[in-house]
Amino acid sequence: MPFVLSFHIGKFGVALIGVFALVALVVGAGLTNSYGSGLRLETNTGWVSDGAPRDTVWNSHFVDIPGASVVGLHCHGRVQLSLQAGATGWPHNPCYEAMGLSSDSRGSSEIKFILPGGRKAVYKSNAEGDPTRWCIGNVIYVDSPEAIIPPTDPCSG
Repeated sequence: MPFVLSFHIGKFGVALIGVFALVALVVGAGLTNSYGSGLRLETNTGWVSDGAPRDTVWNSHFVDIPGASVVGLHCHGRVQLSLQAGATGWPHNPCYEAMGLSSDSRGSSEIKFILPGGRKAVYKSNAEGDPTRWCIGNVIYVDSPEAIIPPTDPCSG
């Protein structure tokens, strides 16, 4: 009789495969601008008091990965969560607009983490309200490894 290798996945295994497939789909959407469509799914919670002084305004990322973000929008002692999936970008904070600024149109790039070996890094880049772009680029050191300066837009090409 021939040797037959078989295994039983079970309910837990099916659920685990489903979770991994969903994570791969979301991260793939973030890395490819929603598979070329530029689609962004976004929703916000209601405003609730956060205990901060009324003269404070800021945005704070709780989750920031390719394809998904959860951002706390803080405005005059209140907070609102902005949930995004797909081609994520800067959420709209009405307090910035009231001050004559725009929280969704500033250009920036930042190193999210340095890859093993210290020569390459994963960058997150936002330019003028476009969807967030993620890329791997060279790390530029100035004088010492502690002074890391990213190029103006490492994901531009």
